[in-house]
Amino acid sequence: MGPVRLSVERVTTRSTAICVDTGVLTSTLRTGSPLEMRYARHLVGRRLVIASQVVAEACYGALRAGWGTRRTESVEGLLRSTIVLPPDDLTATTFAA
Repeated sequence: MGPVRLSVERVTTRSTAICVDTGVLTSTLRTGSPLEMRYARHLVGRRLVIASQVVAEACYGALRAGWGTRRTESVEGLLRSTIVLPPDDLTATTFAA
């Protein structure tokens, strides 16, 4: 898995964006799983926002699991579809909330 080009943007509309952790983000890759079904209603129509460590954790998980090209590309595509917050105090407190 090589570097993934990610979008770092300013989130200006709270009602359409949701900050998620690695488990919630990657649950979207497991269609029909209990986690995906639990979180889906909260994520539909929302822009997913993640902290930078979520990128590292998702990539590490795919590498550790020995995923092939297709599954690895699905993780990379998912990461590219998110907004990655910069590592700063505001991100830490937003992520903690």
